[in-house]
Amino acid sequence: MNNKRIFYLSANFQNVSGGVKTAYIHVRVLLDNGFNASIVLCGPDSHIRGADRNRYFLNSADVPELTLDETMTFHKNDIVVLPEGWVDYIKHFGATPLRTTVFCQNNYYIYHGLGNVRNYEELGIDRVFCGSEFMTKSLKEQLGYENTPIVPYAINPKIYRPLEKSRQIAYM
Repeated sequence: MNNKRIFYLSANFQNVSGGVKTAYIHVRVLLDNGFNASIVLCGPDSHIRGADRNRYFLNSADVPELTLDETMTFHKNDIVVLPEGWVDYIKHFGATPLRTTVFCQNNYYIYHGLGNVRNYEELGIDRVFCGSEFMTKSLKEQLGYENTPIVPYAINPKIYRPLEKSRQIAYM
């Protein structure tokens, strides 16, 4: 029997964030495919759940939410998925025997998660995966990662579709 659990760590933001929504979607897809997966809420507001939270984060079928605290136990077969910029959590979980994975959604947060080392492996991280081809290319150029797996974003074409094009100037 496979007793592996998959935990996606997430801050308990009270505002809209696409990266957090993506983590919830990943967990929902894992659950729908027979995996034991949960969101693990971290940080000062990790006790706020369900109806008290911004419904944007939750899908129509609720995703299990746990709170990371001193009572939470992990097993050797568990997998912990960490955001790319969370250096303290990356260092903590990378130093454990758990299987650790970084989900990289923003190349500008990479160095926040690395602190003063050159790659995630130096912090004990087993794997890195990305949400886009752009992120994979960024990891190759910035850190030398070859063939980083991509788990593409699930875009609902019924909600998000291209609008009619018009000439315009955009800048950042």
